[in-house]
Amino acid sequence: MEKRLKKIWEVLPAIGCGVQVVVAADKTVTSGRSMEYATSTGESIGYVQAGDVLNEENCEKTKIGFTGFYSNIGLKILGKEIGVRMFSDLVNDEGLGASTLWLPRVTKFDTSLTKPKNGIPALTLTQLVASSCKNNQDVRKLLEGKQVYLPNASLEQYATVRLVTVDRAGTTLVTEFHDVDGKPGTPVFFDSNGTVTNYPSYSWYQTYEQIGCNYQMFDDTENVIAGLTSFPAGCGSNFAGMSADNTPPARFTRLYSNHRLAVDYERPKNGDEAFNLLSNLFGLVHIQKGTTASKTATGKHLDSTLWIRLFNHKTGQLEVKRPHKGRNWEVIKAPVIKLTPDLVECSFFDDEPEALGAM
Repeated sequence: MEKRLKKIWEVLPAIGCGVQVVVAADKTVTSGRSMEYATSTGESIGYVQAGDVLNEENCEKTKIGFTGFYSNIGLKILGKEIGVRMFSDLVNDEGLGASTLWLPRVTKFDTSLTKPKNGIPALTLTQLVASSCKNNQDVRKLLEGKQVYLPNASLEQYATVRLVTVDRAGTTLVTEFHDVDGKPGTPVFFDSNGTVTNYPSYSWYQTYEQIGCNYQMFDDTENVIAGLTSFPAGCGSNFAGMSADNTPPARFTRLYSNHRLAVDYERPKNGDEAFNLLSNLFGLVHIQKGTTASKTATGKHLDSTLWIRLFNHKTGQLEVKRPHKGRNWEVIKAPVIKLTPDLVECSFFDDEPEALGAM
């Protein structure tokens, strides 16, 4: 069974979840996160109060309450849901947001039978971060010198993620987990500009920012070619030829470039205007069902944008939207439930219990 599932996972597409951060003129930090997947990951919001005890190993008594999506990431085989139950997105009472973006082929966790010294379980990583960190300095301090591990190698294709954390000060930290000096699961940190999609490794993003993002609102530079004067194409923004597909790198270039142009033109005044801008930015890279697919052992795998999460890191305002009539969005009034201390089951599951608010 394990070999069969692993073969299926190897052909899953690199879906295009993303994170975007906007700092308004009044210094309010807002962030957005999109979820792209082929089947519903659940639209229920769960919360944990400060002081609740997390029973998973290495998740000590919570210091900070947090809220997040209680998501299912898995496959349906013969009508049964098989996968891992884990948090994909968390925000806490101190204004820290933590999101996991799928990073296949790059992420390397420790999957040995013996738990590594100073090990942190991958399946409860976001809970540990959200319950004990107030900012990205805390996140670095928590993860440095640790090894992140999985209890079973068969889970690796589900949990190969990068962690993106955004704090109230507006800093964005990307943490990937690589094999460094023979130690898989070693955290590798990248300071981000605030735009992240799920693939490839963040080192590619840094190179792109250095050589490929010199966009500007107006460019009237004259070029003389064979005696003829020409001007830049793409409405002055040099957008001609920009990738327009649904792959993560193409989505990154559009998110990053349009963010730069929009904010340079007129920075949002406050959190409300930032929410509106983020919705429009994600609308530009929204994947409509039927436009992205790959063939798997169980048939076609049709990815689409399921929802976006918007968070005001100053006020704690949380808004969730899903696609509605094209590229517009509608606000989801997702059920809010109190989560039990057992936040994650590391084993496979057949059905999501109704008590957890699955939709």
